[in-house]
Amino acid sequence: MDKRYLEAPDGLLKDEQELTLLIKFPKSELIRMDLIDINDYNPNQMPRLEFGLLGECIKEFGFLFGVILRPVGDRYTLIDGEHRYKKVKELGSPVIKGIPLYGLTEEQWVRLTVLMNRIKGAHRVAAMSDMVVNLVKSGVPPAKIAKGMGMEAEEFNRLSSQLGVADFYKNHEYSKSYEI
Repeated sequence: MDKRYLEAPDGLLKDEQELTLLIKFPKSELIRMDLIDINDYNPNQMPRLEFGLLGECIKEFGFLFGVILRPVGDRYTLIDGEHRYKKVKELGSPVIKGIPLYGLTEEQWVRLTVLMNRIKGAHRVAAMSDMVVNLVKSGVPPAKIAKGMGMEAEEFNRLSSQLGVADFYKNHEYSKSYEI
């Protein structure tokens, strides 16, 4: 079989270009480390032992997963991969494999950070709560935040508990009252 063709989920053979229409495969690039800023809302943390293991893994197997970046002018904001970024910087590399994603809204950037952290593991509750509160205060409907970040109503309520009642219902549409 020709290596340029792959079997697609529907069983039909397709070339790589056709398959990329099914799923997005953003291109990675080598990005200069000095052009990358760490975002100020990442709730993820990594214990020291695992951070050391990350370095060993990179040294032995190479840098396997690119960091996700938000292009901002001629610089980039780190969306996912902060610990990989810090370790590569510590190891002295002037560049890192990055995946710049273009055209997303602020809400989508924050959501992507949360989703990536949830997919990979633990996150700091206080920082997660701050992100939820900031999204509510910026006018994003609570149901959209909860659904977009994969939260049950109970988790959303816990994380947004530092909001006052007035803030929580600030953008809520009420039904029309009846006149008697």
